Amino acid sequence: HWNILPSVSYLTVSKYVGSNFSFGVTGSVNKITKYVLPRVGDADYTVVNPGDLSYYAVDGVINYSMMNLIKSKKLDPSVHIGGGYTWLGDLSSAGTVNAGLGLTYWFTETVGLSYRATYKHSFEDVREDMPSHMQHFAGLTFKFGAKDTDGDGIYDKDDACPTEAGLVEFQGCPDSDKDGIQDSKDSCPDVP
Repeated sequence: HWNILPSVSYLTVSKYVGSNFSFGVTGSVNKITKYVLPRVGDADYTVVNPGDLSYYAVDGVINYSMMNLIKSKKLDPSVHIGGGYTWLGDLSSAGTVNAGLGLTYWFTETVGLSYRATYKHSFEDVREDMPSHMQHFAGLTFKFGAKDTDGDGIYDKDDACPTEAGLVEFQGCPDSDKDGIQDSKDSCPDVP
């Protein structure tokens, strides 16, 4: 059953740490109007209205972007793992282990539309009244910080070749034949 709060209901702040990884913290709120009670034996699931039950969650997220793997400038698929803590009003609270997938479409280098789906597995042996569940996020994403014109993961201010994708070991300059010699210093840049 879907429970949606039609307003700003989550905020994620993250930092790129290198090699397509970023680490962040997400805070989210929601109102639960449909709640599935735990199943007993082979009985059917029972759906109840708990009366605008407040949902709060704080999660740490490690995200891996696959944008460079698929060599895209616009589509940014990702996978993430993490953990956090979730509260369902005064009824229950529990720690969760999380994993999921995401997709961001970048309109510009710094503004995108993102969607993220996360499975949150609660520690039911600790709190039987906190169900494992899926959480979905959709919203705008903003990048702050330096510019990376060639998309090689090295900011232009630190990139010796800011308009050509290159390698970290050559300060962002390319090695086309992958022989370990930077193209600008290689007498045969296309032949190893």
